[in-house]
Amino acid sequence: MSRVLVGALAALGGAHALSAEFARVSALIEAHTGSENAQMRSILTRLSDAAPGGSLQDTMTSLQDQLEQKVESTIKRGHAAAQAAITAKADKVKVLTDKLVSLKSIADQKDKQSQECVTSEQKALADVEAQEAKTAEFKATREEACAPLSTLSTVQTQPELPKFSCVFSQAESCADQMEEFSGVISNLIKDVTGRTQKGVNAWNTAKKRCDAATQARDAHIANAKSMRTAWAKRRAACATVREGLESDMCAVGTTLQAKCAAVSDYKALLAKVKKVKGDANSHPDRLNEWRVTQMAKCVAGALSRGETVNGQVFKACEDAVNFNKDVGAFDNKEATIKKMLTPATFTCDEKTVSFAGGAWRVPEGKWISSEGYYRISEWTPTVNLNEGEDAFDFCTKKDPPAPRFRATPPAGSLLQGGDGDAGCSTWETTLPGKPLGNASHTVVMALKFNGSQAVRRQWIFNLGQHGTGANHWLWNQHRGQSKIQFGAWNGPQVGEADISSTRTMSSVYDGETGMYSLYLDGQLTVSRKTALNIRTGAMDVGVKSLRGEADFAGCIYAVQVYAAALSDWQVFTAGQKILGA
Repeated sequence: MSRVLVGALAALGGAHALSAEFARVSALIEAHTGSENAQMRSILTRLSDAAPGGSLQDTMTSLQDQLEQKVESTIKRGHAAAQAAITAKADKVKVLTDKLVSLKSIADQKDKQSQECVTSEQKALADVEAQEAKTAEFKATREEACAPLSTLSTVQTQPELPKFSCVFSQAESCADQMEEFSGVISNLIKDVTGRTQKGVNAWNTAKKRCDAATQARDAHIANAKSMRTAWAKRRAACATVREGLESDMCAVGTTLQAKCAAVSDYKALLAKVKKVKGDANSHPDRLNEWRVTQMAKCVAGALSRGETVNGQVFKACEDAVNFNKDVGAFDNKEATIKKMLTPATFTCDEKTVSFAGGAWRVPEGKWISSEGYYRISEWTPTVNLNEGEDAFDFCTKKDPPAPRFRATPPAGSLLQGGDGDAGCSTWETTLPGKPLGNASHTVVMALKFNGSQAVRRQWIFNLGQHGTGANHWLWNQHRGQSKIQFGAWNGPQVGEADISSTRTMSSVYDGETGMYSLYLDGQLTVSRKTALNIRTGAMDVGVKSLRGEADFAGCIYAVQVYAAALSDWQVFTAGQKILGA
């Protein structure tokens, strides 16, 4: 590349008498370096007119000055600019890498602390539930221990008193009879006293057992209450640990995006630096330009000294070229960048990102049980490396997509809302299109409970065939307010949650993980794994799917089916929208 050289020497044109000598030297240079340096021959040939009427020595001296002042300085500035540019790109990558590694470490540590905290929180609640489950046993033991007190609290006896008789005509006094009578009375008193003491002893023994059982019951209840209070404090502490965790993870994602964008910028500039016959950033072109310039200076110097320029001189000129020494070595920063593109520092080829490993699904709302907690052993969220977009799905509170299907009571159906409500009923309909199978989906329902007590299992909802694999929502209110069966027909189901006062219910099924989550009024209540296989589009909305069982005693305003597993925020938003629709 001799673009700078050509421009700098363009002003040296003219017609010099020594053009034949220039032509000879140029031909020698061209023969030595190859046709790619034919420009040098042209430049040297044009030097014959650089100093009209002057000597060869003057012309060569002028050429050397021009090369140093205009060409070399330009090459050096270009080299410095390219080096500064590539260094700045690499430095930006390093700054972002250091920041990314630091943020990742913070997020990992916080995630680890959060998971350990939730693990202890869930165990604490399980211990509370186990303790509370024994309360009935302690109460029964106390009732059994205290029951005898009512019968042992009194002693009753009705001794038969002997008849006292003394015939004065047959004895001077009744002393013997009186002594005999007193002995009988003493024995009666002794018997009553013995019976009374025995009763007192029996009552005292029973009272001690009752008191001990009462103390045990009260201590158990107090301990259970204390354990629940401790669990509540642990839950609050864990919530504090979790606070901002998603933001920290999202910061990792956005910083990774910024780093990868910086790496792309660096690679784009590196490609220009390495390109032959490229733009001003081309290092190979700059090396060649410097080589041509230095050879031209060397040849000019030889000519100015009156030397004959031949192959030996030319070789010496070429051997003397040392770009790294005269201009400076160019560090393209590849080694530095390579160290910053490792799995530990992120390679920018990532499809997913893992943090501390695994993730907890923590239930919310008023009904919380230890079964509502679910831990995903492996959690590696997909990462989007496009700068300006959400790095992870959970990094934005996006509105839910449009539902695949919305069902409301059909015209002419029996409306059951009352109290000024409208459009609340139970009915049957069909989800249009291809059956869901085991695909991810979300069901959101707005409904009303009427407060009545059912005597049979109620069918709130069933999606799919009347058999194994369908998604059904059942309420066993007759067995307990919180007894439910939400999940796969003849498969794993969510078994407990107090749904009696909720206004919206949602189930989210993730087809990839098999995770089934129940939300009450937009709050995650419980999750567990199951396996759905919905083979038809049949939808029983509040209508029983089995004979001998019961329709839902309340009524339903609307049901929406989404062809995706909605996020927590999207479930909440969808619930708000269905209520306002």
